[in-house]
Amino acid sequence: MSLYGWYRYGSTMTRAKRQSEALKALDALKLAIEPWNTVIQELRADRGILLGSAQYEELNGVEKCEALDKIDSKLRTAYGFIESYQNDFTKKLKQLRVRRGSLDAVE
Repeated sequence: MSLYGWYRYGSTMTRAKRQSEALKALDALKLAIEPWNTVIQELRADRGILLGSAQYEELNGVEKCEALDKIDSKLRTAYGFIESYQNDFTKKLKQLRVRRGSLDAVE
């Protein structure tokens, strides 16, 4: 390997610059996830209200299942968006060659 061979394997970014970029990505992740966490809280509350209602008790088994499935499918969608954002963040950290544990110490 030549003296300048490391150019082929990574960027010339310094550790501080990579960590700074990773912190920006973490802030963007938190900003993107925050509304979805609010949606999840509201959906869980709606699910609890549904389970405690008298109308729910009057439904038969299939209708109960369908009513819960509507809320559960929305919950799965919200969790899917959060997982997608987290996967994007993980890819960004890999590109920057920064470990998530090193960000916890900086914050």
